[in-house]
Amino acid sequence: MIVECIQWHGWLQNLSAVDPSPLLILLTAMLWGALLRGLGYAEIHYRWRGVPSRLYRDHPEIVLDMPFRADPGQPVPLFLFVKDAHQYPVELVTVRIQIISPTTGQTTHAEYPLNKTITEKFFTHTMQISPYHFRSGGEYRVVAELHYRCQGEVWRIYQDNYAAISHEPFTVYISDHPVPSLPNLYWGDLHVHSNFTDDAIEFGASLRETILCAMSLGLQFLAITDHSYDLDDAEDDYLRNDDRLPKWRRFLQECALLNDEFSNFVLLPGEEVSAGNRRGHNVHCLVVGNRTFYPGQGDGGENGLLNRPTLSLKKLFEKIHAAGEPVVIAAAHPLDKPPLSHRLLLNRGYWREMDLIHPHLHYWQILNGRINPAFYEGLEAWKVALLRGRRVGILAGTDAHG
Repeated sequence: MIVECIQWHGWLQNLSAVDPSPLLILLTAMLWGALLRGLGYAEIHYRWRGVPSRLYRDHPEIVLDMPFRADPGQPVPLFLFVKDAHQYPVELVTVRIQIISPTTGQTTHAEYPLNKTITEKFFTHTMQISPYHFRSGGEYRVVAELHYRCQGEVWRIYQDNYAAISHEPFTVYISDHPVPSLPNLYWGDLHVHSNFTDDAIEFGASLRETILCAMSLGLQFLAITDHSYDLDDAEDDYLRNDDRLPKWRRFLQECALLNDEFSNFVLLPGEEVSAGNRRGHNVHCLVVGNRTFYPGQGDGGENGLLNRPTLSLKKLFEKIHAAGEPVVIAAAHPLDKPPLSHRLLLNRGYWREMDLIHPHLHYWQILNGRINPAFYEGLEAWKVALLRGRRVGILAGTDAHG
């Protein structure tokens, strides 16, 4: 494998390997196909024709979730999400929770009767857990148990109904103090996905529940940056695109309505656009505040191995500039190296030096959910860029997905 490197004033950046050959791509696809046949495709409903899935179930996807942090003396939201009940109707019976104190080990209990039949494509319900259960600061463990009826039987699940993942209790940290506050200081997350990101691999939470979760964390704003290859889908089929963009239009409308409803919170609508870097690999670019939709289907997996970028970064920047909208443009996780499977099957790459110095690029999102080597590489590269006179900022975001 050939690796090339460049020197940025003492900073050595690995620019990765040469492009994989078409033969290697074909062999990798065949290997993945064999693994899928042996192990099953890891998604509860989506199946390749003729490929068995050990995870497939004729139940809706059911997920309980909660924030990892909350302020003292405030109720803590517990969210319930039910997906695809229009195909697999379900009756929700009750939710029982156990809250385990970090100091005494004492367990308290609460129950939330539901008794509701769900037939919607995407259903959400929020339960507020009383501060009574969180009497002091520290990290609590929460066990969420749902009873539901489906296919004529009663089922009991903990946290979710996925067969092959951990069902460990939630942990929520109750802070002794609220998030620090100063005049004109606002806390937020600039890279978040919602249930408008919806495909065979992932889905996020609804916008309202995302706001409630963010407020529990002490945030005042969010940038919702769903994938461009999801926002151009038909409303009823994530494998089919709709040039009329009904999903994008509904996304903008919901953001506007929620901004009116939550006067002390701001949703910034945007996209995570898939575009081509200097080598023709798919990378992700955050565009925040746009009303114009920018297409990017290259790595959405909707066209098999046809994974060329829809637009190059250069063309994307030109289109944004021509639209004349006051937007923020940021390189999403620019130096995170995609795994080999993503490189081979989705033609994914990462931002190169010449991509990052484009004058229309405002920020680099170097912190993407966790401190890792890509963060430190990005930080060093940013320092070098500043010393070279480049005026560019840095951002952080969780890149929260379902």
